[in-house]
Amino acid sequence: MQCTLGDRQLGDGAPAYVIAEIGSNHDGSLDRALALIDAAAGAGADAVKFQSFRAEGLLARRWPAPGGGWRSAEAFPILERLEVPPEWHAPLRDRARERHVAFLSTPFDEGRAALLAALGMPAFKVASGDLTHLPLLRRLGGYHRPVLLSTGLATDAEIAAALDAIAAGAGAPERRPPVVLLHCVSLYPLRPGDANLRVLPGLRERHGCLVGWSDHSPGHTLAVGAVALGACVIEKHFTDDRRRPGPDHSFAMEPADLRAMVDAVRELEAGLGDGTKQPRPDETPERRWARRSIYAARPLPAGKVLEAADLKVVRPALGLPPSALDGLIGRRLARPLEADQPLATEDCA
Repeated sequence: MQCTLGDRQLGDGAPAYVIAEIGSNHDGSLDRALALIDAAAGAGADAVKFQSFRAEGLLARRWPAPGGGWRSAEAFPILERLEVPPEWHAPLRDRARERHVAFLSTPFDEGRAALLAALGMPAFKVASGDLTHLPLLRRLGGYHRPVLLSTGLATDAEIAAALDAIAAGAGAPERRPPVVLLHCVSLYPLRPGDANLRVLPGLRERHGCLVGWSDHSPGHTLAVGAVALGACVIEKHFTDDRRRPGPDHSFAMEPADLRAMVDAVRELEAGLGDGTKQPRPDETPERRWARRSIYAARPLPAGKVLEAADLKVVRPALGLPPSALDGLIGRRLARPLEADQPLATEDCA
């Protein structure tokens, strides 16, 4: 199973696609956002990803108060400060192109989706919280571009409904754009014991989609494990300094961490192979020296009727294999053998 994202193939036989999730870690500064693109590209990311939202269209201004009534939503002014203004998007896209990484962003409403589509973004990312926002998913399906769908908080039934909505937006099930289901656990930071990476193969089988891993855990152990279990996309939050204030910095990767993860993933991929069990060409000499053959255990004259005590099975494999041992007992030697001489087929009458 494969699909195309921009100029890259995703899926079976292709390298894992590593997304540096810059998200809101630009802290309201375009210069920082551009610098983070540079840092992610230098650390080996395949793509950078932002979040395209309007606070007004994402969050209610008031929430229920603990004692009853209502209170102002404390997160609202924070989200306002972390918006990516429309005029930033083209410069971010252009810097990503200059650094040879893909520019991605998560649209949180139909207007931002239209903006991103007009900028030529090669795929849409959907946040876990919007997996049940079926009107938005239908709109995204209508663009006929791959969708990276995070599945934190979701049940299998909700995932199936989301896929149906994307297909409906595309006009018909057979026209549904490729979807990569990103297994995700919406805990920040994620404890390894809550990751449940063994979900990945079943997620792919049940829904007929490529799968990936959107990772909120420290380090890169789980990301490498996810690739081993079939993840073709890895998404990691990214910053230049985890000590910065802000909602996403503390559990994000710094450039050296991202480089270490990319290197580990590429090393794993080199070791995964094609799944066919057969000796590697370089193993051929070792087969001879590591395996055993049947040898004469002592000097044996021609005409000797072989007994078990006349033979031994030792390295290297220069004669008959151990599987021939039982068939040699009771046979007569056609020529004399010295001790520690391997037996060949022609040695027995």
